[in-house]
Amino acid sequence: MRLLLATVTLAVACGPEPGVRSGPRLELLSDADYDAGVVSLGSTVEHEFSFVNRGEVPVHLDIVRASCACSEVEVRPETVGVGEEGVVYVEIEASSKFGVDAILTVGSTELGNSLLRLRVVVRVDGSERLLVDPGQVTLTWGAGLDRPSETLQVHTFFRGDTTPLLSMAGPSWLDLTPIDESLRALPDGEKELVTRVEVNASLTQRAVGIVTDRIRFSSSRPSIAPAEIGVKLVVEGPLKFTPSTLFLGSGIRTSVKKKIRVAVAEDGTEIGEISCADPRINVQSRRVSESELEVEVVFSPEKGSDRQRLISTSLVFDLPESSPPGASLPVKGWLDETVSSK
Repeated sequence: MRLLLATVTLAVACGPEPGVRSGPRLELLSDADYDAGVVSLGSTVEHEFSFVNRGEVPVHLDIVRASCACSEVEVRPETVGVGEEGVVYVEIEASSKFGVDAILTVGSTELGNSLLRLRVVVRVDGSERLLVDPGQVTLTWGAGLDRPSETLQVHTFFRGDTTPLLSMAGPSWLDLTPIDESLRALPDGEKELVTRVEVNASLTQRAVGIVTDRIRFSSSRPSIAPAEIGVKLVVEGPLKFTPSTLFLGSGIRTSVKKKIRVAVAEDGTEIGEISCADPRINVQSRRVSESELEVEVVFSPEKGSDRQRLISTSLVFDLPESSPPGASLPVKGWLDETVSSK
């Protein structure tokens, strides 16, 4: 069986510093190393290390540190009298398919040193698992560029004669399409299924900027843990807005007129219709030069109504000859609680 190994170490150092005769001296009653054996992914390992204070004074153990966040450690009791026994209780969650590697230190601030260091070995059965290559995908979409795509390889390691099915899920602006798959036998009866997946940006229109999300892959076999990777979409449009967000104002009661400047990154870029889903907003534009556009935005609140107080919309610029074929400018604002009918 193919195993992924991990070592969790809790080391033990016994005895006071040389020349100190009256201090505490902790002696382990159990081995300093503990081998938890092979456990399944997600399971919990518990163990107790026993010790006794062979020194001449009690000791208060208020230093308890673990180098791994997956480990919880407790000393019982915290103050150990002369000749008394105590335990170090350890609980480890095998949350990583690569296992766990941690060091535990138990000591006392009164003495300024460490009295116990212990080691635990945890091995995780990782023969059935999902691995995705690469672990992060970045798609860049801009003027003059084709719709972005990337190819992933999903590796499913499993045992048995039945090949598990792969499913995948991502944000609405992505298309995930399996291209092909291949199966090969590995040593010790293990098998590897390699599925190539094409990732495409599926937007027909997107505001210029950066958006991030996750892609999740899962298997039809419950013993195989799902895998996730990050995905980033970078949209570089031919238009740059000043300001980058149009704020109409707060507590608006009457009509508001604003002007913005739109810089055109490429000379001759054709700009089609400029639209807005909010019927209270009217847009007019004129070309100042080959590289600049002036846009006038007029907002007219509904008279005698307190509906739609929050203004949260965008101006959509149609760019029929560009890729992506559009860009948008966020529009924000806030009306007074009741719009005047005067």
